[in-house]
Amino acid sequence: MPIQVTIESRADSRGNASTVVWLAGILDAPAAPAAQQALAPMLSKPPRHVVLDLGELQFVDSTGLGVLLQTRMAVKRGGGDIAMTNVRAPVQRVLDVVRALPGVPVFRDMGEFDAYLAKIQRDARAKGE
Repeated sequence: MPIQVTIESRADSRGNASTVVWLAGILDAPAAPAAQQALAPMLSKPPRHVVLDLGELQFVDSTGLGVLLQTRMAVKRGGGDIAMTNVRAPVQRVLDVVRALPGVPVFRDMGEFDAYLAKIQRDARAKGE
C-alpha cells in the first residue's frame, strides 16, 4: 500500500488544540517524496502540538525515518512539540533499534496524548504563562 497522509486539526473536550497526522501504508524511499509533499503545507507554519498517529503505518525504512525526523525538526523550529501514538510493534522495534527520534514521546493512544496536553497547559497556567 502506498503511503497515505491525512492531517486534521482537532481540540479535546478542554479545548486543547493539536494537529493529528495519520500515516498509513509504507513509508520508504519511493513513498518519501509524496509524504513530504503532503506534510509541506502543515510544516510551512507548524502548529504548536503535533501527534503522528502511526497505527496504520506498516513499514518504515531509513528514508521514512528521515521524513519523521525532518517533520520533528520543522515542528521544533516553529516552537512546537511532537509526539507519536499507536505505533505498531514492527515500527516501534525500528524506532527502538535506531533511536532515530530521541526525545519524542510515544503514547499508547489519543486519550493518553490528550492527558499529556492537558498537563502541559495546567503546568503553564500554574506558572502564570
